[in-house]
Amino acid sequence: MRKTIEQERAFYCLKCVERLRLAKNGKWFELKDFGNQYNLKSDNFNDFHKYRFYNGIKSDLFNDFVSWFMNEKNNNQLRSILQNLNQDENKAKKELSEFFYEGKDLNNQNVKNQISQIYSNFTFDFSKYDYTSDYSSHAKRLPQMIISNGLIPTLAFYKSKGKDRDQIYTDICEILEVTGFKPYLDWKNKNNKEGSLLLEFLLETDSQTLLLATIEVLAIANWLKRIVEAEIKED
Repeated sequence: MRKTIEQERAFYCLKCVERLRLAKNGKWFELKDFGNQYNLKSDNFNDFHKYRFYNGIKSDLFNDFVSWFMNEKNNNQLRSILQNLNQDENKAKKELSEFFYEGKDLNNQNVKNQISQIYSNFTFDFSKYDYTSDYSSHAKRLPQMIISNGLIPTLAFYKSKGKDRDQIYTDICEILEVTGFKPYLDWKNKNNKEGSLLLEFLLETDSQTLLLATIEVLAIANWLKRIVEAEIKED
């Protein structure tokens, strides 16, 4: 029997909390395929590179790896990689940054192979990605913030703060997709977009769609508040 929209909202909010607990062990799942757990450290760098499109834990993993990679004290291969890219070190660093964050081609297969190998050998400390307590605290505040400040300012604030609040933002984006919020899905499909892009969508949409989105996100936020109150005990 098909779930009601209220049941779906509650169900996926619960799944967000469940997978948040998995992160400290390096595991995750997508809401659209919640029965399929996978390793947060992707098997190959090409898949991991897509984390740049997302927010929350995926974004934090990606940024932490890139920060480590670009620090010569950590990465003893960095200097040779820069020299292989460009004799001008600043230009080489710019090329690497554009590759990591914008997906621009390096036009150097040897360097790409080195990056893949370094990534394969890299070890994440997943214990630092245990956001459950702070996630609960900020999820409880979300409904009132939307009512007081409006949807766009609230989402922009959560997205800008990173970590647990950024994860709440990306969870809202994903729940809208799996529960079938058509304006957002149509916009993503039309623009061939991947990732957590609700804020970008809202900044482009009309006032009527913004009102519909506000009603929908507020309903999700209310369920998320109830779920964390029931499921997460804060320190």
